[in-house]
Amino acid sequence: MAHGNSTLTDSSHVTEAYRAMVRPALREVVGRLHPDVVRAAGGCAHPDAEDEHGLCPALVLLSAAAVGGRARDAVPGAVAVELARLFARTHRGITGAGRGPGVPVRGVGPAVLAGDGFLALALHTLAESTALSLLSSALVDLVHGEASAAALHGRPETVTVDAYTAASARARGALLGCAAGIGARLGGAPPDVVCRLTTAGRELGVVLHLADDLAALGTGRPRPLSYPVLYALEAADGTAGELTDLLARARTEHGAARFDEATGRRVADLATRAGGVARTRETARRQLDAVLRTVDAVSVAPQPARRLTTLVRSAAERTHRP
Repeated sequence: MAHGNSTLTDSSHVTEAYRAMVRPALREVVGRLHPDVVRAAGGCAHPDAEDEHGLCPALVLLSAAAVGGRARDAVPGAVAVELARLFARTHRGITGAGRGPGVPVRGVGPAVLAGDGFLALALHTLAESTALSLLSSALVDLVHGEASAAALHGRPETVTVDAYTAASARARGALLGCAAGIGARLGGAPPDVVCRLTTAGRELGVVLHLADDLAALGTGRPRPLSYPVLYALEAADGTAGELTDLLARARTEHGAARFDEATGRRVADLATRAGGVARTRETARRQLDAVLRTVDAVSVAPQPARRLTTLVRSAAERTHRP
């Protein structure tokens, strides 16, 4: 998954340039909410809070430019997607969604109002746009994915790779697909191109999930529910039995949310020896190649296409959850 420091540096310039286009409009829209409500959402929901190093707004604007449109015409779409992201992050902070059972619930009240306010503003921003249907569909997918992920965490030893991928494509990929699709729609692309870039954005979400799972395992603190572990459970060398026992123990002792340090090291070793790490890396490489092929196939403006490719490649190296 490594592509060199130059890719990351180039991407930082790209994302900051496009975030700068979006930030004033986002601040203006969020300013319509009561300040106490915004503060209640916490730092993760501030308009300047980082989103995968600016991935969503840059993805909207670069997708618009890559298909031959003007980035500035897609700013309302970027604002709407950022507001949807703030809605999702605020509600994750309240419910602990995606972190497994037993996670404390943060205070509600004004925080719920903040999340709902971000959602209302997101929909209002695109109320008269043909891109609204893409946003509303993504929100439905996002909620479905969060619910699926929470359910899967309950019994990680019984989860299949396909079920995990479907949940991550929705929970992690919904907004990324929405960002790419809205950018293409506002850039004037035909429906088939909008559909293909939406799918590519969802696939990018899976790539980021794969990268996160590999990074967690690399620190010796693997997630009980993760691609390396699930792939290792499919091994025919006896590893699956021990892993299943360790997962069941984690569910009993820690609500399936985590391993203790010694168990985490053992799980990481088993996942590596059973080929789970290698298969995860190969899946991530294959998925990333598919995303890049789509970008190349639908782009008509070379410079924005190169920037979009740089953005996608560097995002695959990041390990931050939106």
